[in-house]
Amino acid sequence: MTRKARILRFGPSHRGRRLLSEPPPEVGEDAGLLEAPAPAAIAPSVLITDESRDRAEALAAVMAGAGYRPLTATSGPAALDVFVRERSEAVLVDHGVLATGGPGFVRRVRALAPAVPIIVQTGALDAGAATALVADLDVDAIAACHREPARLVETVRTALAIAATFERLLAEQDLRGLILAKLCHALRSPLHVIQGYTDMLRQDPAAAGFDDVLERVAGATDSAIGQLQEYLDLARLEAPGLAVRREQVDVDELTGELTRLAERLIGDRPVRFAVSPATPCGFLLSDGAKLRAILTQLLINAVEFSPNGTVRLVVQSRAGRTEFAIADRGPGVDEEDLPILFVPFRQRRRELFASMPGQGLGLAIAKRLSSLIGASLTVRRRKAGHGTVFVLSLPSPLAVHTARGAGRTLH
Repeated sequence: MTRKARILRFGPSHRGRRLLSEPPPEVGEDAGLLEAPAPAAIAPSVLITDESRDRAEALAAVMAGAGYRPLTATSGPAALDVFVRERSEAVLVDHGVLATGGPGFVRRVRALAPAVPIIVQTGALDAGAATALVADLDVDAIAACHREPARLVETVRTALAIAATFERLLAEQDLRGLILAKLCHALRSPLHVIQGYTDMLRQDPAAAGFDDVLERVAGATDSAIGQLQEYLDLARLEAPGLAVRREQVDVDELTGELTRLAERLIGDRPVRFAVSPATPCGFLLSDGAKLRAILTQLLINAVEFSPNGTVRLVVQSRAGRTEFAIADRGPGVDEEDLPILFVPFRQRRRELFASMPGQGLGLAIAKRLSSLIGASLTVRRRKAGHGTVFVLSLPSPLAVHTARGAGRTLH
């Protein structure tokens, strides 16, 4: 559900209906004067775009007979004017219009209302051309409407039903995200209070005999705050309209930050962190904050699962892309765990991982952030006991240092 960022309401209005749980209205001699008539259902509008006015009118008659409110236009620009004015619930575009400004109209409609079903009317496309058309213009269906009007009506009805279902699911998702965000904020405040008092007690000489207890309280509090932050991050990622920036990211500074983070995470454990190559790398164009968040999560996982040995970060430019590969020395990933590796709230099955902290959100968040910035996040399995390699590949080559430019919001 990535491109369905804004939903229009389809179908008849539900206003004026009485809920089953409401008591029936009292019937009296003045009841007829007090009751307001229920509003008439509004037929969904369908915008028909065809260079032939006769064909457009014929299709309009078919759609009107099926209970829809047809609107017609004979060109892409004219259709766009009608769509902006009327906000049609579905759009039919004849394939011939696509050759004369139609693609621009389709893309503009998709930008204005990502959830509106767009159906291309044609009867002369083979399977390959139809697939390419769907992929290129992001249309919802292709129908041979002139020869099979009944099938066209069914296609429109199905598309509107899917859009209405998506609207409901998106509303439920938004509600879940809102509840989750409010709950996390409500829980985080008392946890910060506990954290603050614990830090004060750990510095108080009078509490010297309770160091172990306070250490466990501090560790549990930090873990709970971290998990709440992961829930908030996940809810924020599922919200529509998340902005993505395109800015110069200094890879040398980035690897320096990751090195300092790794040193703090490793502490006195028999694990070391290495960056390759050690020479300056330059910069790339991406969303710096999201790129840091992804690599930070991958590094945390790598250090956490490595009992000893070297955690290695390799940065390289290949075929116009920049790759960040983080290799750990952990137990590796089983074949059966690959399908659930990036699924929220799912952890690996092996008993070794059951005792690990967390709720299985870190990699899911990293995967979604990767998609947002146009990158791919994959995992490479190594021999059992030799660890795992996570590879983040960004669509931007490494370049030499230049003057930094201001960040620019992409979407």
